[in-house]
Amino acid sequence: MRLSNGVNMKIKIKSTNIILAPNIKDYLEEKILSCEKFLNTKFDVPAQVEIEKSTHHKKGKVFRVEINLKLPKASLRIESTGEDVYFTITDLKDKLQRALKKYKEKKASEFKKTIRKSINKSIM
Repeated sequence: MRLSNGVNMKIKIKSTNIILAPNIKDYLEEKILSCEKFLNTKFDVPAQVEIEKSTHHKKGKVFRVEINLKLPKASLRIESTGEDVYFTITDLKDKLQRALKKYKEKKASEFKKTIRKSINKSIM
């Protein structure tokens, strides 16, 4: 899907022990794509998402959602578990936003550091 800032995020969704209803798939894609504003890259960003229903617990269903993003010079893996699939997806989105903000800030500080070094070299 082509995003407003030129990023092409390719989302692959894998489901395990759960039939992925269209409303859950749409909700998952909506939440992941809401994080696009934190991506400042001109490259395509492949995102692999796995949603799983685990039944090995004694009580109730436990859902696990995991996302793997391949960014320039970094890879992010975020996971969330919970008893409600929608809450778990929202929690994953929040964790993804925090990780992308941290990635963006790190890239910005590396860029500033590079600029400072080049300015110091040109002054000397």
